[in-house]
Amino acid sequence: MNFNNKTLASAANPNAGKSPERVTTMKYVRLGSSGLKVSKLILGCMSYGNPGYQSWILPEEEGFKHIKAAYDAGINTFDTADVYSNGCSEVIILTGLIKMANFRAT
Repeated sequence: MNFNNKTLASAANPNAGKSPERVTTMKYVRLGSSGLKVSKLILGCMSYGNPGYQSWILPEEEGFKHIKAAYDAGINTFDTADVYSNGCSEVIILTGLIKMANFRAT
């Protein structure tokens, strides 16, 4: 992923560049001394992945819906680990965010 000043500014201020109707009421806190602002709410992503691992795991398309809803609500922090569906959760999060970024860029 290529980070530039606009990407970093968006990470520091999730409402930057959003039209007024997309501004959220999400509260943010600084991440240590990094200067980044992260949402006080974090989306836990253990339930996204391959339903073949466990019956309670949601498939990719359902995960995309949740990720988009969270992002639209102002959540910019996602909890994941490589052990969630053997890494499928991480792929779903990244793919979902890339799809949203590509859609907004066009």
